[in-house]
Amino acid sequence: MTYKEIEILLEKYYEGETTISEERTLREFFAQDDIPAHLMEHKPLFNFQVGEAQIIMPEFDMEKLTGSDAQEPKVIRMSAGRRNILYITSIAASLLILFGIAYTFQNDIFDRQLSKQSTGELTDPVLAYEQATNALMLVSSCLNTGIVQAEKLQSFSTGLEKTQQLLEYERIQSSIINPDAFK
Repeated sequence: MTYKEIEILLEKYYEGETTISEERTLREFFAQDDIPAHLMEHKPLFNFQVGEAQIIMPEFDMEKLTGSDAQEPKVIRMSAGRRNILYITSIAASLLILFGIAYTFQNDIFDRQLSKQSTGELTDPVLAYEQATNALMLVSSCLNTGIVQAEKLQSFSTGLEKTQQLLEYERIQSSIINPDAFK
């Protein structure tokens, strides 16, 4: 058989259009030792097939595996008590979800009413004056606390300036002692 015929058979083989006798011809051809270089890449495939064809598989008997007296699978039915528990838990879960939704809406309505009441105007001028005084005292105490903190920040800023002066002094001193380092 010529190499051109082998190449045609290879094309048919990879397309899945070869017969059993043509595949046998390909296996016999690639079992030889002198194969052209351009066909050597196909040799391992056919050598593998020859090796696998020689392996003898043991007889497979399905009745031995399953047993001749194979039984039908058992169906386990849920008992009535278990079924009742399932129904009760599902009803309880549904009620819990409904109560949660109702609680959420009730709190939302209560918050809306509370916000309407808190934005109402005061009609008693004395009460309005007292509430305004209390609010301003609260703001004043918070502002005084902030001022104390700002004074601490001022002392920190002064210390930072002195540290920068010391660093500048050290840099000048180093340049005087070792002038070559700053060139």
